[in-house]
Amino acid sequence: MSSFAMPWLRLLAGVAAMAVLCSAAKPPACPQVEKTASGAHLKISSSLNKALAAAAPGFHPWTMSDYTESARKSYKVTKAQAPWAVVADFDGDGFCDLVVDGRTKTDTYRLCAWGSSEGPRVMTLARHRLTSAPGRSTAALTLVSKADVDRFIELAKGDSLIGVVFGEQAGGKLARLYYWRRGKFAQVDAK
Repeated sequence: MSSFAMPWLRLLAGVAAMAVLCSAAKPPACPQVEKTASGAHLKISSSLNKALAAAAPGFHPWTMSDYTESARKSYKVTKAQAPWAVVADFDGDGFCDLVVDGRTKTDTYRLCAWGSSEGPRVMTLARHRLTSAPGRSTAALTLVSKADVDRFIELAKGDSLIGVVFGEQAGGKLARLYYWRRGKFAQVDAK
């Protein structure tokens, strides 16, 4: 074989090996809500669990028992939503993201875990100090439809609601929308 052909063969072999490695790489597993006999359970990867714990040590997501009976009965649990969690590709990067409500021994949290090829990044959307044992909640997270968004357009003070990612419902009605604006979540409440 000529000395000219050897570098090209090595290059082709390297490209072929890289293609095999890249095709074998899988995106991180999406968080998923699983229906159970007691309502629902949030299934997350160990890397996401570690990222949530790093953001809020001792954090654990709410469960169905943290909601009132009427909230549990009226809520439609799917693989992408439970009253305390919504899963979607909020930022359009092809990776699943998660917004999850939960608590530690001292605080309640709303966390957003952004999926990426490097692993999840977690940001705190809300944190409140517990002053006593929490009561049962009536507010639940939900994914939103176009019709839901249309109801809130007038309330957004000129902001584009194209980036609407999730909502919060109370008493079975959508009460608040959260949307991505200028690098952070903004919200608009129903009147």
